[in-house]
Amino acid sequence: MPVRPVLVVGSINMDTSSTVGRLPRPGETVLASQLLSHVGGKGANQAVAAARSGASVTMVARVGTDAAGDEATSTLRAEGVCVDGVLRSGSLPTGRAFISVDPEGQNQIVVASGANAALSPADLDAVAPLAAPGGIVLAQGEIDPSTIVHASELAARRRSRFVLNLAPVVELPPETLRASDPLVVNEVEAEALGIDTSDLETDLARHVGTLATSLVVTLGGAGAISARTGVVVRHPAPEVTAVDTTGAGDAFVGALVAALADGASLEEATDEAVEAGAFSVRHHGTITSYRRGGRRGRNGGAA
Repeated sequence: MPVRPVLVVGSINMDTSSTVGRLPRPGETVLASQLLSHVGGKGANQAVAAARSGASVTMVARVGTDAAGDEATSTLRAEGVCVDGVLRSGSLPTGRAFISVDPEGQNQIVVASGANAALSPADLDAVAPLAAPGGIVLAQGEIDPSTIVHASELAARRRSRFVLNLAPVVELPPETLRASDPLVVNEVEAEALGIDTSDLETDLARHVGTLATSLVVTLGGAGAISARTGVVVRHPAPEVTAVDTTGAGDAFVGALVAALADGASLEEATDEAVEAGAFSVRHHGTITSYRRGGRRGRNGGAA
């Protein structure tokens, strides 16, 4: 079975990441021991994670006409992501994210959306031919909700599978959520959607087909739970020592979508995603921490 192409509709940022002895309290200043700058944003992260996992990936996004936009598009291109759908905004800068990471790998993140906020349904219409029929369309919560809705409609028109990582949680029409196959959220996001996280297996079974076509809830170091009609599975994560959890959820989603594109079942894809997330937290950074190789063979290494 040929690998289905993946269209990622999402955000691109330039990330500034600092390593601190501890995360600051409100009003407090702390000194960083290390400062790194790299391409990020949930859309870009997931596009790279999917490409590194073997998927054929095209990115739809907006960046500024600045040096950061140049660097972001060249980095994505070097990672094997098609950037024909990356548009330029003359009035807004490329999005920025400011990340602090403590010795336990926990983080605080502040995002300035910039050009990401200008990605519109009209932009998606302009690049609609890039969505190959029968492929997968992936979106996240870091873009305008109307564009997420339009992405789900584009997937339906192209007879494609729509996958939604609702991070952060934004208000969407019920029909957009129901079209998600799967809808991927963490525990906090699941609670915001009305899912009872005290008994996830039972409540996810209740929400399948009503909240979304299928669901995956990530559990950090505990792995994930996948749910589709009649099948709810807990996927434990391997024990690892985390050095940086930034972007681990994106590594998970990218690997999940790549496995689905390769013909995996939801359960098989979630197993792949858990492994990819666990690999990511053992390395610093976002896309630089993502493993290479998926179901058709991997070398196990990050860049």
